[in-house]
Amino acid sequence: SFSKGYQEKFTAQEAVLDIKEIENAFSTSGLKASLGYSDGEEHNKLKFKIYSVKGPVSLSNVLPVLENMNMRVLSELPFLVTLPSSEKAWIHDFELETREGDKVDLEHIREHFLTGFNRVWQNEVENDGFGEQSALRDLIKGLNDKATADVWAYVDFKAVNIGSDAITSA
Repeated sequence: SFSKGYQEKFTAQEAVLDIKEIENAFSTSGLKASLGYSDGEEHNKLKFKIYSVKGPVSLSNVLPVLENMNMRVLSELPFLVTLPSSEKAWIHDFELETREGDKVDLEHIREHFLTGFNRVWQNEVENDGFGEQSALRDLIKGLNDKATADVWAYVDFKAVNIGSDAITSA
């Protein structure tokens, strides 16, 4: 069953989607995530949900991952869900925006964002932002694979020279 707080915040349609994600979490690694636009926003604020069946996730573990993915966490609301089988699941509902507050095109980033988050969470890649095995580097590669040219890049602030025009600060 969903808590009263959950029922006040979410519609029946959202509950159905959340139940499907919880079922997916039980059938996979125990953790699933979803990403969408926040209601009523102009595509610069995002709703990120984590579904965990292995216990609640620690905010102090999630924040660095999201921050290294260029996100700023505006809020987080956790909800405990008790299933008819008495099993428990946790839904962590985050409101995010990019550090710059830019609009986001979810059609282009959703899959890579979720894959990057899951790979970091499963310790398949480092959560260091710019390293060789970082989720950020993996996200940029995925975006460029879908683009017609290398149009996506990131700035490594430790670099001596950035680009061919010898700009050294961003």
